[in-house]
This record gives sequence, C-alpha cells and structure tokens, in this order.
Amino acid sequence: MIAFELNGRMVQAAEGETLLQAARREGLAIPHLCYKDGMAPAGNCRACMVEIDGERVLAPSCCRHPAQGMKVRTDSPRALAAQKMVLELLLADMPEQAHTRHNEVEQWAASLAVGKPRFVGRGSPHTTSRTPRLRSTSTPASSVRAACGLAATSR
Repeated sequence: MIAFELNGRMVQAAEGETLLQAARREGLAIPHLCYKDGMAPAGNCRACMVEIDGERVLAPSCCRHPAQGMKVRTDSPRALAAQKMVLELLLADMPEQAHTRHNEVEQWAASLAVGKPRFVGRGSPHTTSRTPRLRSTSTPASSVRAACGLAATSR
C-alpha cells in the first residue's frame, strides 16, 4: 500500500491505483469525463486536474498514480479553477436545447456551481452565418489576422 495525503488527510492506495480511483474510494468526487472503469485512462478531457505539492503544473488524476508521501489537493483554488474552466468551455460548445437527459458535463458543472458560460461556442466546423469564412491561411500570421478580423496588410 502507498500512503499519501489527499486534501490534508492521510490515505492508502493500492499498487497501480490512480489518484482518481483512490479519491473515489475515499468518497471524494473529482470531475471526470474521459475516464471509465475498465478502460485505459487517457487524460484527454482535463476535467480531473489536481494539484500536487512541489509540482509546477496540475496533473490529471485519472492517469496519475500516487507516490509515497505525495500531497494531493483536489479542492485547492487552482485545481478547482482548472476543473471549472474545462467544464465551462465544454458547456459553451453544447447546444442550448438539451439532446440528452442527465449528461455528465451538466452534472459535473452543477456540482461545481459552474454557471452560464462566459464564452461563445465555436459552432459547427462547417461555415455558417455565425462563423465567417477565413481568407488566406497560407501562413500562421494570416490565420491569426483572419481569425481576429484584421485586414491583411499589403506588401
């Protein structure tokens, strides 16, 4: 067994257990969307980010394993801000009218009190009246100018 600190409490994790699994066993809910029991963890959604003492960047708890003496915070301001931001960005891209009942994004957003997104959704990948067609994207600079609505400069 691996002893580590989780939100200020000493807990034990089995060999091969992830931070997310240990937290769930301890009764802590960490938002997660891409993790499913029995499937290989990918860490793609980034909703399960936690703060680990002594590390500069947050870590996805679904694919990170605890180490002896590690100090993990699922509820630090930094971890909560990251979790909320992921959910808010996903909510912004969801249709206004619900297509599925009890979807995971909205459930996790409600549990973290994430309100109406501040961001405009990306819309369809196809050109619509909401998404203007980009001009020349032959260079990164022209892509940025077009995306920002800036006119191309003449040379």
